[in-house]
Amino acid sequence: GPAGQGLVDFIVGMVTTSNVLQFFASHPGVFTSALQGKTVHDLGLDHLPLFCVGLSTPVLLGFTLMREESVTGVAVVDEQGRIRGNLSASDLRGVNADSLPRLALSVRAFLQQKANRASGTEMPTPPITCTPETLFTDVIQLMVSHHVHRIYVVNQNQRPISAITGTNVLKVVSENTEVQTRSQQLLLSVDHTPSPPTSPLLAPLRDMLSHQLSFNDGDEEDD
Repeated sequence: GPAGQGLVDFIVGMVTTSNVLQFFASHPGVFTSALQGKTVHDLGLDHLPLFCVGLSTPVLLGFTLMREESVTGVAVVDEQGRIRGNLSASDLRGVNADSLPRLALSVRAFLQQKANRASGTEMPTPPITCTPETLFTDVIQLMVSHHVHRIYVVNQNQRPISAITGTNVLKVVSENTEVQTRSQQLLLSVDHTPSPPTSPLLAPLRDMLSHQLSFNDGDEEDD
């Protein structure tokens, strides 16, 4: 058969960052005292790398910044530095040779055009934000409920000071061996119930949590 066909036959599922976040959002009991009740500030998540572009910045420069810094999203801020939007690599979807002139637009015009095509609104949905006082577990819930992979930490003036990605969340979890142990035990108990859920993701998720995980920013999914 075709090269690699035998390997494909053994693939039963793929675990993404979103899958793992959904697991933790659905089972908050796996968190220990080391993480339960801890805030974004407590865990140092309000001092993560942050990249911003202005509303009037040419959108091509925004995508160039992402490439240069190896990130998949940047915050969009107004003249006062307040957060107004999010520009991510996924915003390039639909851009082809015929629509390349769109990359000469400002960030504001580019996002307005995209929002208008998608839902008829003038501006896209505001980015999901939190504060340094937001609980770590609430950050996970926000990511899952809003289907985003990036949440911006803002100060009292709505100015972004940090960007938390799904990868950052998993790094925190991976450094807590007790959380991983509780997660493995939970997955094993589910897998051995008389009528376990027929999910091909159970085994790979259990295997993923059974190793000492190492996450890189390059693992991040697009919004």
